[in-house]
Amino acid sequence: DSYLVPRRLVMSGLALQGPASPPTSRGIDGLEVTAIRHQGTATASTRPDAIELYDVSLDGQWQTAIRSNEGDTLLRMESCYATGDDSVIAWYATLNRGKSLAITDTTIDGAGLSAIDGAGIYVNPCVAIDVNRSTFRNSTRFGLYVNGTSTLAPPYCRVRNSIFEASGAKGIQANKNVTADISNCTFSGSA
Repeated sequence: DSYLVPRRLVMSGLALQGPASPPTSRGIDGLEVTAIRHQGTATASTRPDAIELYDVSLDGQWQTAIRSNEGDTLLRMESCYATGDDSVIAWYATLNRGKSLAITDTTIDGAGLSAIDGAGIYVNPCVAIDVNRSTFRNSTRFGLYVNGTSTLAPPYCRVRNSIFEASGAKGIQANKNVTADISNCTFSGSA
């Protein structure tokens, strides 16, 4: 069954330009204006997918630059730049134990667009997070917002050597299901 075969999307040295002005609605049938959207399944460990971005720019007024609902999926970003309105990255999972983010040397720029939510990265509590040497700016809520109802604990939640600029409203809302390892970070916004 090809559905069980892992899928891998790799982009390198690419710039995707989003809308020049904020979308006035949620798009066709309520869907967001999104640069990369992953559609997974809530069935645990059926197919580990990967989205890998190296030196990729996702600029413009996307509602969400990168979004994934369910699925044991890795998002790896190295030396990237991404903007978004509601959230720059939305990485959802409620039943999956293999969903993860690995972000290095990347700028997450909320562009100060959202009047309501505006998280730099919004993830559910069961998602494993490894952020290193990255910059968060212009979020109107949190640079990293770990929120949701999942009670599954990920293997780790690490944020190291990163900057949460004063242009962001708040730094991190940490994971309720696992102790977060936050080290050598600079927070120049509000607590």
